[in-house]
Amino acid sequence: MANSGEELDYVENSHGDRYDMDAWHNGNELVTTVAGSSSCAKKVVVINAPGPINLPWLSSVDGVVFSGMGGAESGNGIADVLFGDLNPSGHLPYVWGELNQYPGSINFNDGDYSTYDYSEGVFVGQRYFDLKGYTPIFPFGYGLSYTTFSFSDLTTNYDSSNKKLTATFNVKNEGSLDGDAVPMLFLKFPTIEEYGENGYPSKLLKGFEKVFVQSGQTKSVTITVDEHALSYYSVKDAKFKMGSGTFTVYIGLNAGKNDYDKINTTVNIS
Repeated sequence: MANSGEELDYVENSHGDRYDMDAWHNGNELVTTVAGSSSCAKKVVVINAPGPINLPWLSSVDGVVFSGMGGAESGNGIADVLFGDLNPSGHLPYVWGELNQYPGSINFNDGDYSTYDYSEGVFVGQRYFDLKGYTPIFPFGYGLSYTTFSFSDLTTNYDSSNKKLTATFNVKNEGSLDGDAVPMLFLKFPTIEEYGENGYPSKLLKGFEKVFVQSGQTKSVTITVDEHALSYYSVKDAKFKMGSGTFTVYIGLNAGKNDYDKINTTVNIS
């Protein structure tokens, strides 16, 4: 486990945000010792933490369950997942990388942890990893299920009257268990002049849906992107403006480059 304090409080000598990404109470040593034991057929690590931690033992275990900072019933929920009584459908709300891949690990001002300059601009989270060409441990939106899903037959339509983009596609449960799929829609904007050719994020999450699909079943899913989500903030004009040109629409289970289920198409908006 790991934890973090607040600005005015200490949690086990941690004042405010965590100073490192290691598990507390010799967690890495504990996992390494258990992983090296032959007395357990399978080793699954449950992580209770407010965010990513270092995983030096990842290749030595059979699975990882990230439970975040659970509440009173988190123990029962984790047990349900571990013993297969519940098919998990959770997805990471952030990118999970190595410490030296995060801009925050090198951009603090002379060790002053109370002040941080966001010099990465709009390239925060997964956007920063994409810009730098970094491969994270787990990309934004990563999450596994006890079944597998595939996407197909993506079509898009732009309603110019209501300034809404809809993407419709099929979700198939190809595994032997019923489960919830969480397809995500990402957009690549056309070139925005004031940001330059490579000055705007290449992939932005603009919508998602959670859909229950029985084993062997296929369901049609539609995700709608409204005017605001089709807009970008113009620093020059100090307001949001609609993007204009050819957008690329991606559908996938996460933002990773190797998400083999990802399908895409283009749509022109003017």
